[in-house]
Amino acid sequence: MTKEIGLHRLATTLKDFRKDNKISQEDFAKQLEIARSTLSYYERAKSEPPIYTLVKMSEVMNCSIDELLGTTKAITNSDKEKFSYNELTEKIYYLNELIDRNRKNYEDLIMSKKRTERMIDELSMSKKRTERMFDELLMSKKRTERMFIELNRITNRSESDILTFQKLSKEFASLLDKNKSIENEYSKSIKEVNEDNIFNYSITEKENFLSSNLKDLISNLNFIPIDVVGEVSCGTPSYAFNEISKSIALPSNYKDCFALRVKGNSMNKLFKDNELIICCRNKTPIDGDIVIAYLSENNEATCKKIHKKKDKLELHPCSTLPYEIQYYDKNSDINIIGVVLGSLTDILDLENIDIEDLEEKLNTI
Repeated sequence: MTKEIGLHRLATTLKDFRKDNKISQEDFAKQLEIARSTLSYYERAKSEPPIYTLVKMSEVMNCSIDELLGTTKAITNSDKEKFSYNELTEKIYYLNELIDRNRKNYEDLIMSKKRTERMIDELSMSKKRTERMFDELLMSKKRTERMFIELNRITNRSESDILTFQKLSKEFASLLDKNKSIENEYSKSIKEVNEDNIFNYSITEKENFLSSNLKDLISNLNFIPIDVVGEVSCGTPSYAFNEISKSIALPSNYKDCFALRVKGNSMNKLFKDNELIICCRNKTPIDGDIVIAYLSENNEATCKKIHKKKDKLELHPCSTLPYEIQYYDKNSDINIIGVVLGSLTDILDLENIDIEDLEEKLNTI
């Protein structure tokens, strides 16, 4: 016989236990000696816990591991009629989801490899150009030195050598022009190499810096904490989360704001998947704004561009992919809980905030 972990059964059991015992996700995670984010994955059936975590869960919840997991027997001919269609569908869905994730990861690795190889090729070509320019400069320098020596000899000759001197002077001027041209081309090549090697903070590094240096930025540079309250779907609406995962530092004029992490590609013309967006909860949305819309009937939230028409409200995607427009009438229970001001990178650019400058300021304090 084989056993398999019922992730949905485990997720339901964990959430029911917290609800029945009125325990927050943070406190329950501490009892289980795991991170809150890890518990969140278990409760959404997105991750399979290791055996030592299952043992800890059974101790805290005072139940057996079999009760937690809802283990099932291997399917025999007599059991086939009892095996529900929903269970088969669920297993097929998660197998397909796992295949898609692995395929996407593989494609991302291939693209990353190609970009890296292309960068290496470009750097190699730039290096060769620089070396060639440097060799030409050395040759030009030697020619110039020879010309100066020859000019010194000419100045000591008699007046009969003036014509020769003038000829050499013209040659020397021509060489100087060529030397200047080579220097200009060499400088341009050096600039290209420097630009290729300039260190740029990635989106993730900017986010981590503003989170890890939160206290110092608040104490010394007039920043305030902005809570990252969860994720929002940029696809079909998905369940909204309202638990603070962490906080980041932003200038004090963003006091009425919160941050959400984008999930999906229906807004990929504006925001990348997994990118943080900054939202204002007190701004009144106007036609064409990017908003966070909350569908209270299903406890779902989504990020879309809003268009208002008489008795209707439309939520439009901004994507390179074919997503459908969502339509709602005046009877729909839909609330706009925030207007999107932009991605974290957009806000930093708008406020002329350079992470490297911030780091230097903190180091000098």
